[in-house]
Amino acid sequence: MKKKLLLILLFITAAAVLFASPGKEATGAAGGPRTVASRADAPKAEPITPRDFPKALLPGVDQVGAVPLKKYKIAFSNGDMGNVWRRTFWEDMDAYSQEYKKRFGIDFIVANAGNNTTKQLQDVQSLLAQKPDILILSPNEAGPLNVVVELCEKAGVPLMTIDRGLDIPPGTGKYITAIQIDGYRSGIANGAALVEALTKKYGSPKGLVAEIPGILGSSPAITLSQGIRRVLREYPDIKIVTVRPGEYDREKSFKAAQDILTVNKKGTLDAILCASEDAAMAALEAIKSAGRDELLGWIFSVDTTIEVLEEIEKGEIAQASEEPPYFGMIAFEYAIQYLNGNDVPAIVPLPQRTFFLDTSAHTAKLKETIDAGKKADMLFAPASTGGFDIFAVSADMLSKFYPKPYWEQPASYLEEIKPYTEWPDYLK
Repeated sequence: MKKKLLLILLFITAAAVLFASPGKEATGAAGGPRTVASRADAPKAEPITPRDFPKALLPGVDQVGAVPLKKYKIAFSNGDMGNVWRRTFWEDMDAYSQEYKKRFGIDFIVANAGNNTTKQLQDVQSLLAQKPDILILSPNEAGPLNVVVELCEKAGVPLMTIDRGLDIPPGTGKYITAIQIDGYRSGIANGAALVEALTKKYGSPKGLVAEIPGILGSSPAITLSQGIRRVLREYPDIKIVTVRPGEYDREKSFKAAQDILTVNKKGTLDAILCASEDAAMAALEAIKSAGRDELLGWIFSVDTTIEVLEEIEKGEIAQASEEPPYFGMIAFEYAIQYLNGNDVPAIVPLPQRTFFLDTSAHTAKLKETIDAGKKADMLFAPASTGGFDIFAVSADMLSKFYPKPYWEQPASYLEEIKPYTEWPDYLK
């Protein structure tokens, strides 16, 4: 209650400061730059996004490799970087910001909320008061930060969300676009892999499963669990019996896994669903520490670190859905495209793979991906190795459960599946 009251007070304060003198967007002729204040011309230089980057991975972009027309001011509010995924995400954004500053004179102002929604709202107030040309937001939570859309409307600053989204649909007003991983698709991939594995084990789809989800209220945690449950709804003999949130944190996930193993004695659990690489590695550690070898090879995860891929190669993790942290190039490409005067799609999905081993082609491509990642000193699977065609959800499962992205579905499609916090197995 105190947190909600403080958020309301912060919103009122922001309104008093920003609404009194909103920034006025200066828009040039068709195709001209969009700025909140007067900006100097950017120096001429080669684009940072390679012009030969596949257009299929940048939907809605006519000419890949946007070159800034002005020395734009770009603000970035980050929700948290409390795990290896979030730190890599932050570092990737920072690396691209430095390159844009060096090459084009882009002014990049940032704030990191440290997994604190109240602080993130304060950060947004401060950033908007500096009159940026665009605000890039990676929200800590969806619902409590919906007010950012109205703040941006009143300030005259376009809003782009990356990774995590808001509860308000993008593509209207100042909320121009959401660049995001399709967590729902990840859930479909995890659910499909689990069904296939349990069917192979028992001859029919049945089994008892535990789940270690992410941060309560965050859009990735909700959509991932909803995707899993959409698949499992069709297989009533596969039951999620215990849920313990890990909050994308390895230590918390380890404790969650320990509790899961305590509640579910040996022989009473078939698999553990994990919402992040930290949760997967923590679950693996807990399984080994407890001597629960029957669960080795029965971890289904999200986030494909090289560490996780190596465990898949060894057979100790069954499957992992890719949710890459590398947003820098795409976020800046779309921001510059928009600021230069071009329209951008309301939603931009990142390409994703689902890594698992059941064929020689999968084994070879997985090894290639691991080797390439190590050679480049990358923490996560490099996209350059490809395999998007073979590391994919089966066509049958996709057509049955996910014929088109969730943002193209009617609202009832998502509302049919309750968030995991409303299921009876939550903290059971």
